[in-house]
Amino acid sequence: MVLSTKWSRLLTMVPLSIGILAAAIAPVKVYAAPNVNVATSQSAEGRWTTGDLHVHTFESNDAQTGLETVLDQAFDKYNLDWVALTDHLRLSERDDEGEKIEGGPIPFSQGMNEYQVPKIKELQEQGKYEGKTIFSGFEWDMPTHEHVGVGIVSDEAHSEEALKAANQFEYLFTNRDASLFDPLDVAKWEKEDDRAYETHEDALQAVEWLKTNYPNTSYAILNHPSRIVGKYTISDIREFNDLAPNIMFGLEGMIGNQMEPDRGGYNTEYDKTNPSADSKSQNRSYGGVDAMVAKLGGEWDALLGEGRHIWNYANSDYHFKTIGTNSSGYLPGEYAKNYVFVEGEGMQAVLDGMRSGKSFAVNGDLIDALDFSASEGSEKEEMGGELEVSQGDDLTLTIRFKSPETNHYENPVNSGVSANVAPKVDHIDLIAGDITEKAKPGTDAYNKATNDSTKVIASFTEKDWTTDAEGYHVIKYDMKDMNKDQYFRLRGTNLGMNVPGETVNGEPQLDPKIEIEDAEERFNAINDRNYEDLWFYSNPIFVDVQEESKFTDIDTHWAKEYINNLAAKNVIQGFPDQSFRPEQTVTRAEFASMLVKTMDVKTTSKSITFADESDIPAWAKSDITAAVNAGLIQGYEEHGKTYFKPNQKITRAEMSVMIFNALKDTNLPSDGELERFKDADKIPNYAKSPMESIVSAGIMNGYSDETIRPARTATRAEAAKMLIQYLEISG
Repeated sequence: MVLSTKWSRLLTMVPLSIGILAAAIAPVKVYAAPNVNVATSQSAEGRWTTGDLHVHTFESNDAQTGLETVLDQAFDKYNLDWVALTDHLRLSERDDEGEKIEGGPIPFSQGMNEYQVPKIKELQEQGKYEGKTIFSGFEWDMPTHEHVGVGIVSDEAHSEEALKAANQFEYLFTNRDASLFDPLDVAKWEKEDDRAYETHEDALQAVEWLKTNYPNTSYAILNHPSRIVGKYTISDIREFNDLAPNIMFGLEGMIGNQMEPDRGGYNTEYDKTNPSADSKSQNRSYGGVDAMVAKLGGEWDALLGEGRHIWNYANSDYHFKTIGTNSSGYLPGEYAKNYVFVEGEGMQAVLDGMRSGKSFAVNGDLIDALDFSASEGSEKEEMGGELEVSQGDDLTLTIRFKSPETNHYENPVNSGVSANVAPKVDHIDLIAGDITEKAKPGTDAYNKATNDSTKVIASFTEKDWTTDAEGYHVIKYDMKDMNKDQYFRLRGTNLGMNVPGETVNGEPQLDPKIEIEDAEERFNAINDRNYEDLWFYSNPIFVDVQEESKFTDIDTHWAKEYINNLAAKNVIQGFPDQSFRPEQTVTRAEFASMLVKTMDVKTTSKSITFADESDIPAWAKSDITAAVNAGLIQGYEEHGKTYFKPNQKITRAEMSVMIFNALKDTNLPSDGELERFKDADKIPNYAKSPMESIVSAGIMNGYSDETIRPARTATRAEAAKMLIQYLEISG
């Protein structure tokens, strides 16, 4: 067998065991316990499990595989721990074995009750799938939107109550003819609820129904959210999550149906009502991942940036793999996996684990174990958790991961012959974004689909990690002086930072469509494309920074965050009466001292002499000396002498020059920003270039009347903001 050249770099064997981590879990907060290899031990409180949320059988009319075959593949061949079956909540023409239903078609919820669940119980009674969790959910066509994976769980697996609830849901929230349901049930249901299956408001009513009747035992996960542009807008997702955060808590970012020529079938027409829509990119996948999750600072980051517990999941969306000249998706567990930490047994335990956020999603078995935590002192949280720290605290982020010895790549596809490819992580990105308050309905922020603060703060390659005694690769990263609420998440890939057609500066690119006429050749090309381009995504850790303001007069001031941050760094102080006086103007001596402390400029023995030396306050002398020696500020030449004028109020122009000098080693932008200000001609010549860069970098802003006011004396609040912005730019 000969592999294509592009695969040669993937064939390096990585001899790691396939063990997964163990730890302890609580439903929302996550507490770490020692990590152990699952092959030898499991934590008494819980265990890591693998599963698939989205699988079809013959009871979906567009699927081509029987129930038992699907379960055999998922559990016996690919060793999943749990599977959520999600046949379409539509009319079914066939039973679980593909036989045409006499008198059919029938509502799927009826087929679930008459065929799927009895068959599952029969197989389990025969001793099959021991220790595995099988759950019958369904894929609902949400009115005016796209597909949603819905589950209604019960203490007893597949209880009559849960099956009846699915039947009621199908009656209420689809357009099935009432004659297809039990008349006694219909009469009862009509008294309780109105049918709703046409509008967005009807979709909300269905979610409300789940929340009212099954608040802790149901879920609704958004499927392939970007497959049809505009079917799920960011405001839709916010609205669903606001309504039922315990139910609408996830989306399938690691999309299924990856054996299609377009990964996930993301080839539908773009929204023609939007003239600016890009038909070539809006509804495509990036590295096999939905754009909402794959785009740095995109929709998922916008939601996480409000502190929303909305998690990313993988799935197969399996209907069939290849039949004749057609292809659809990989088998459950073959390519896509969710790793979820579970406490207890059964689907309710899986649901609780999913809801906690302690999970990660992987394609192509790039990794099979991940421990991602944030700690401050003795306090520690993991994926899905929220860590509280005090302003100015240092944070340690720890990443531990493994990859299996081989994945399931075959060449040729469907040959059953492993290509013995060892998946190898090229690099892991640590991504951070700021957290603000939740956007409010009716505001522009509710429709904003980006988080502009999101960035990759570090990328780690094998030179950055060590390997511990258990074979885990270990990375530690310190965040100094935490001063704002943030979330941290991981993204890893087998690709380099700049791979033609795949990555640019580490960002995944649009997946190519495979257009080859010969079916077998096309199947192999699709399979190669998918295994060449592997990613994993972790769910985030939220860090809540507790502000400890010591000033009495800034509680409602716009600069409160900046002032508190600088105070925590001991850059600024208040007055004896515990006030800060944010609108008081700043002298040259005061700002020189602030900037030196912000930069942590070291004092030197080199002295300076000004003609007005006696006017310099004693507390400022060493800082002014350091500022002058560092080239941050100069004096005034008058009558053959140099004056510092320490008590003169500093202007916005002067302050810009000082910060510009502090950033002399930074490549600042210069984008012609000053041209938009009415008073740009009043900027002194010495300050024009510095102010251009400082304004373009976002360190200084203009006023609402479109002026920049270079000669205006700066306030203590303005100085605090500019210094914090300087810190962010300088890193």
